[in-house]
Amino acid sequence: MSIQLSTKPDFDVCCQRIEAWFHQEIIDRAPIRFHRHNAEYELVSASSTHATLKDRWMDAEFQAQRFLDSVRGKRFHAETFPVYMPNLGPNFFAAIHGAEMIFSETTSWCEPIIESEDDLGKIRFSKENIYYKQMRKLTEAALQICHDQFFVGYTDLHPGMDCAAAWRGSEKLCVDLMLNPALVRELLRFSTEHLLDVYDEYHALLTTHNQPSVTWMNIPVPDGRIHIPSSDFSLGGDRK
Repeated sequence: MSIQLSTKPDFDVCCQRIEAWFHQEIIDRAPIRFHRHNAEYELVSASSTHATLKDRWMDAEFQAQRFLDSVRGKRFHAETFPVYMPNLGPNFFAAIHGAEMIFSETTSWCEPIIESEDDLGKIRFSKENIYYKQMRKLTEAALQICHDQFFVGYTDLHPGMDCAAAWRGSEKLCVDLMLNPALVRELLRFSTEHLLDVYDEYHALLTTHNQPSVTWMNIPVPDGRIHIPSSDFSLGGDRK
């Protein structure tokens, strides 16, 4: 894959350093990234006139343009890359199975939908889901304007225990681990059933637009795929 970014002219050599790092090797030095944790959430625009926070999060053109404005005139040193990750929050994957999202200024979460085994039928994956369709729009809007300015990645996907916690509620899921492991296993089964379907769709879309495989960790893979398995649930606490 041939990629040229006016904002990152040394992209090729940077990717060579990253590839060597994957293989526990060094070309000239180890990869280095300069990035403040969660800095992307500081992009709130004072000029936003959206009626609600949900409207702002869901506005595809606004979000893409806001990111483009944020990278103009900046220099990206070492293995730091301008990457836009379309984002509706860490519970997006739970939401596309039927949960409702609540949006705050810098994050979002889902209201639990599972009170007992009788509620498992509420978990319904659908590409007609409002959040699924909007994520596609968020991605496509960015692809329309990224040109040689920034990369577009795929969104943060949290199957597994994070998804189960969103559906059930973190405290109840912790109790379930001791008292109702059968329910936990069912939630995990539902949470992973469509992961590859979603991943493959976005990988194909981004590859068609000559984008590397990249997501929230901002490590681009020009030829191949990358995914970062994660489980925030294992760290404890609540996302609210």
